[in-house]
Amino acid sequence: MVKKFGMQPDAKRLKEFTKEAKRLVMKERLAKEKVNPPKVLRKPKAKQIPASEIQDFSWSNSIKQNAPRRK
Repeated sequence: MVKKFGMQPDAKRLKEFTKEAKRLVMKERLAKEKVNPPKVLRKPKAKQIPASEIQDFSWSNSIKQNAPRRK
């Protein structure tokens, strides 16, 4: 910035520059996301889950892990 303006910017100017830079970066990022939207990963349906995974499921362990803590 010293090369561009010939002096060290004060706090107010520096704040303005960073604000503008952030705005430009976000503008570019949004443009890229618009062109290539991120893919949403979906959980497999129960029909598509292998039988081995379904058989290994234990209700008692599931309940123990998610049990509410009482005071």
